[in-house]
Amino acid sequence: MDELYTIGEVSEITGLSKDTLRFYDKIGLLTPGYINPDNHYRYYTFEQFWIIDIIICYRKFNIPLDSIKKILQSKENASVVDVLKEYQKVALSFRDYFQKVVDDISWYERQHQKIKQAGGYAGDSDDEIFR
Repeated sequence: MDELYTIGEVSEITGLSKDTLRFYDKIGLLTPGYINPDNHYRYYTFEQFWIIDIIICYRKFNIPLDSIKKILQSKENASVVDVLKEYQKVALSFRDYFQKVVDDISWYERQHQKIKQAGGYAGDSDDEIFR
């Protein structure tokens, strides 16, 4: 039998709470590799860490659990990679958008400094523009 990991060990290693792991079991997303019939303790196999990693990655992209379940049930690596590639495009789009936001903020900051160096805003304070 493969080495088994308790739900506590899996929680500590992955950062997923025990409640989350129990919930994933309840909805059929991640069933433990072995459940002790006497005490109902959940145990996970080393191979399941790969699945947990996929779930964590997909959740970072806010992919719904039912969609993750369907992808994992297909048991096709190509499906896993295809979804990740689609979300990579989304992530790159967000990166570009937020880089533009950062650039705009920097531009406004530079303009503010230029105005202050040139004698400031009309009126008594920098806040005149907001009055």
